[in-house]
Amino acid sequence: MNGHLSKPPLRTLPWKTLPLGWATGHLVSTLRQRRTKEERSRFALGAIPFFLVGLVFGLGKIVRDCSLTCNLGYEFMPIAVVAIVLLATPFSAIYLQLQRRLGFVPLQLVTFIPLGLSFLALWLWSLGDGGAISAAGGDIEWKEAGVYLVFYVWLGTAGTLLGPNTKLIVYRLHGTEDRGPALSLGAAAIGGGAMMSCLVASGLVSWLRGRYGLDYVSARDSLMIPMAGLLFLVVPIALKVQRRIRDEAPKAECSTKDSGPGEERNENEPRGGFFCLLFRAIQVKALRQLGMLFVLGGLAETMLVYLFFWMISIETASEGGRTDLFARFYMYLNAATLLLLLVGSGSFVSRMGLAITLLTLPVALAIGTLVFLAHGSLGTIYGLRITEKSVEQAAYGHGLDRALLCVKGVDAARVRSMLEAMGRRIGHGTGAVVILVLTQMLSLSLTQMAGVLLFCLLTWATLVWSLRPVIKACSVKLD
Repeated sequence: MNGHLSKPPLRTLPWKTLPLGWATGHLVSTLRQRRTKEERSRFALGAIPFFLVGLVFGLGKIVRDCSLTCNLGYEFMPIAVVAIVLLATPFSAIYLQLQRRLGFVPLQLVTFIPLGLSFLALWLWSLGDGGAISAAGGDIEWKEAGVYLVFYVWLGTAGTLLGPNTKLIVYRLHGTEDRGPALSLGAAAIGGGAMMSCLVASGLVSWLRGRYGLDYVSARDSLMIPMAGLLFLVVPIALKVQRRIRDEAPKAECSTKDSGPGEERNENEPRGGFFCLLFRAIQVKALRQLGMLFVLGGLAETMLVYLFFWMISIETASEGGRTDLFARFYMYLNAATLLLLLVGSGSFVSRMGLAITLLTLPVALAIGTLVFLAHGSLGTIYGLRITEKSVEQAAYGHGLDRALLCVKGVDAARVRSMLEAMGRRIGHGTGAVVILVLTQMLSLSLTQMAGVLLFCLLTWATLVWSLRPVIKACSVKLD
């Protein structure tokens, strides 16, 4: 996707030895190389929705994590994950049908506006449900705490719509040759928006509590209002994109159904629905094998997040301080991800090879889990989560994208996209079920759960190693 990073145009400059300086210069040169002012303006326009969505999800994750640990209890996380997985399939199927039947602008309208309104509705629901309720300390009052479980589930479900819809703006704006750099810029914009959300959340909650005397829960829940407003802002950007396309008569293909007379239909548009695409994916051996990596990755991620929330609930008793805690956590996470993205995930894949790239994440997490088993500190699990998300987005995810690109044929792009989403969701759901069985039925301790996580990570690494022939074949096709 961003394999152009493997040959940096600034390799002759002496300051390339400074990682951040080299990275920043590389990104700027990638966008400015042979670009006119009009083309750079188009790149900037396509990056704005990614920045806004990064802000939305950054704020949403802080609200989600704080409400889970303060109002519900970390024990309810697996239940929420199972609900997200169950909702992901029908929502993905509906989105595919809308993508085929609606034009570009109507699709943006029926996605961003209803999602924005839904977050406003959840905020209004939360107004009468103040007060922190801990699952560990007693029974849950569902009338008061149910809104936070719904918010957790809905935020995860919204990701199945917002991610593809934001990328669709890039596909609409750019031709095939520019989509790779545009998506790379979009990934950086999401990271920038997520980092900005940490500052916004911490500052806004403190301001609301100091200026209006709101309690912690009410001030935190008010973050749903800017989430809705940011989603509404994407709509005028989509309208501007449509106007620009009509004015410039672009060469880029449309990724949705014809939005006007005379426009050509995308040749890669699927000829069937969701289950037809899933059946096609299952028929391809390479996709079945690589899809297992998504499943095991999703399973390990779910277990790691559960252990993280468990440790947070044990080590931090202050409810009000958790907003700042999660804000700092996501700040460090997004900073690490941005740094790795800027340093050049494409060059890492080219130098280390796909197999080593895909081994980085499970091996790094296995080593970190061993350290956690030895020390059992909050800082260790903190670092594990930052490592997991940053390496996954900057190296492992990019390597897996490269491996999946070797699969060709009709509808290959959409089949790969659907399998990636569903494989990860299946892994998340499997991990949630495993957690429920191990904690509710077998009553395993925190240390024992960490041991199970280590076993999953070693299985994941073993699978990557066993798929070396498939990965090597993909490397040959991409070279």
